[in-house]
Amino acid sequence: MQIIKIRGSHENEITVEVSDEIFNVYQQSKRDEHAQYERDRYHGVIPLDWVKDAYADPSLGPEAHWESTMLCRQLYSALEQLPEIQRRRLIFKYFFDMSLVQIARLEGVSKSAVHFSIAAAKKNLKKLLL
Repeated sequence: MQIIKIRGSHENEITVEVSDEIFNVYQQSKRDEHAQYERDRYHGVIPLDWVKDAYADPSLGPEAHWESTMLCRQLYSALEQLPEIQRRRLIFKYFFDMSLVQIARLEGVSKSAVHFSIAAAKKNLKKLLL
């Protein structure tokens, strides 16, 4: 028997005892999921679904949670309207904490191209959100 820890919503952790076979399947699933994430990140595929409620915290209380959820959804909607290159670079910079140099190397462009693209994305987001 093996023990696995599963992180639930809002950092709650659940400990479960499972058979060795289930443990191995669970570990392989985590490795596969991480490998897919890295492939998607390398190729610039970024699903935006996680943005919708990413920062909505129900512990804030019903009104604040609703407000937070609505803000996340507005951001999601605005991000969807950006041109693909701007959206991808903005997400790499602010959601994945990548430097301009890292993004430039990943995409095979100059650092200044990334800088101007992110600046344009921020300008477009400002128009969309205000």
